[in-house]
Amino acid sequence: MIKFFRRIRQKLLSENKVSKYLLYAIGEIFLVVIGILIALSINNWNEKRITNEKEQHALLEIKSDLKHNINRLNYIISDPEEGIESIMETIDIVVYNLEESRVYNDSLAQHFVRLFNYPDIALKSSGYESLTSMGMDLISDHHLRSEIGILYTYQIPIVKLAFREVRDDFYHYMLDYLNGYFVSRLDENGRDIRLPVNYDELINNREFIESLKNYKYVYDYFIRESKITLNECKALLQEIEKEIKVQ
Repeated sequence: MIKFFRRIRQKLLSENKVSKYLLYAIGEIFLVVIGILIALSINNWNEKRITNEKEQHALLEIKSDLKHNINRLNYIISDPEEGIESIMETIDIVVYNLEESRVYNDSLAQHFVRLFNYPDIALKSSGYESLTSMGMDLISDHHLRSEIGILYTYQIPIVKLAFREVRDDFYHYMLDYLNGYFVSRLDENGRDIRLPVNYDELINNREFIESLKNYKYVYDYFIRESKITLNECKALLQEIEKEIKVQ
């Protein structure tokens, strides 16, 4: 192709057709410019395609994390044995029985098991961490990028902090009550139960009762932040699913 254009130029010059040569030269420059523009356009299109693919992959990773976190938060809040709602109800039942000096009944053995359970939060953020390593600007939608940042840098750290307060209170004083005032057994069905060493002593132990009340206050903060985080995860999941469908 280069030899072809060179021959044309040489022929025009040899025939002393300067005006035609100038027109030809301008035309050749125009073709070169068009070629460069086409090449740049193809390159830009290819780069945009690669960026879109990376964005899509990042959103799919975060979507997977959000689904895990939604399932986990639902479990943390509502599980009948280890969920926050169940534990808070158990605290109320135990405090009521002790403060009212109710006669011991076998159902309390299950409540004493649940009383010393606490759910591990175990939320995933690997998709967000992967996104930050590539750069948050990879997410083209400004609002969506902001919502992702708020959830992972603000709300999830808050609920993790609330969980740590529950865990710390458990190890700081609840564990001492567990080891000092209860024994673990299996009932006739092979289920775990926990029996008080001396139930009457528990009734008269104001420190234990007040500790349970304070423990519930910490759980109240935990469940409030867990529900906020759950709702924000659901809302963000819907936004991401819309963005993925658009792409």
